[in-house]
Amino acid sequence: MKKQKKKKAPKKVKGLTSSQVEFFRKKLEGLQEDLMQTVGKKREEALPDSEVGDEGDVAAQSVQRDLVFELTDNEKRLLDEVEAALRRIEKSKYGICESCSDKIKIIRLKFMPYARYCIKCQARFEHR
Repeated sequence: MKKQKKKKAPKKVKGLTSSQVEFFRKKLEGLQEDLMQTVGKKREEALPDSEVGDEGDVAAQSVQRDLVFELTDNEKRLLDEVEAALRRIEKSKYGICESCSDKIKIIRLKFMPYARYCIKCQARFEHR
């Protein structure tokens, strides 16, 4: 039986209350769990038991498998972002823009709890 880590009380983060930090931690942990389940299911679907078929069937299965792995890669990138956000909470750096060090607005975090940048810096990076 695995020992579960005892969670520390949420640390104070610049511009966020303890209850806000806990809200985002729970939101991120739920997203993390959902993503891990989705990636696991897609991997199982992408690797079905070998079926006998002609070259067309094999090619179609190959294309389908490639699409599933592409989606899985995107989901794994999102999972990496979520896990990075959880680490930022532990380091009391959550909600702080990694570029300009300003506070990321709560509304942005509610829609994108793994956001690394404030909207101003994000827009600047996207228009390069």
